[in-house]
Amino acid sequence: MQVAEETDEVLAENDQHALFEDLVRTLRDLDAHTFWEDSEARDRRHLVEEMVAGLSVFPDHLEVTVTGATTFNILYGEIGMKGSDCWCRRADVNNPTGA
Repeated sequence: MQVAEETDEVLAENDQHALFEDLVRTLRDLDAHTFWEDSEARDRRHLVEEMVAGLSVFPDHLEVTVTGATTFNILYGEIGMKGSDCWCRRADVNNPTGA
């Protein structure tokens, strides 16, 4: 009886291993660019919402926290954006004399 149970456990483990290897092959062969281009806006938004755990905006860069990964520092120029000359756009903070 114990041998049969151990055999079933080994078979189940082998099945899980095979499924994982299939998943690895699928992800390795996935053309993310084509996948993104073929996706609709709501699907793209869902993907981003699932992947991005946080976003912090600074005067010279963005900090993007990806779920399960480290935080990425991204300069505005790296993504085609112009950085701000100042953090606060309020006139009384940028120019305290009011001129």
